[in-house]
Amino acid sequence: MAFHLTPGERRTMLDLFDAGHKVAYIAQHTQRARNTVLRVLHEAGRDTSRGRGAPSAPRRPEITTDACVRLYIDQDRSLTETARALGCSPYTVRRRLVAAKVPIRRVAPRVQGAPHLDAEPQERTAVEPSARPQPP
Repeated sequence: MAFHLTPGERRTMLDLFDAGHKVAYIAQHTQRARNTVLRVLHEAGRDTSRGRGAPSAPRRPEITTDACVRLYIDQDRSLTETARALGCSPYTVRRRLVAAKVPIRRVAPRVQGAPHLDAEPQERTAVEPSARPQPP
């Protein structure tokens, strides 16, 4: 059963917040839900944003459709290369290009056992038919 907050509990929450404690600590200390602490702080006019009112840094880089098109079409980069250059996932680049009605190039299938383009050529040796594993 939930009990109403007393004025003393509200004052304690505000004092702890003003002293620099985090909301999670205040919730644990007062044995109240984090949302309750946030509501009390908001009602009292306290700014609970990160950095105590300082503007927070953007969480994700700003990915513009123009940048995607420029790298993918004009510089002939792949989806993965474009994504690395912009700091996002290839799927994000693909969504932006599809939204801009840019045709997506098909990826050539990798041939099983084909050597990598940068690898040194290896000498191949013949295997005796008797040395090959036999199917069950």
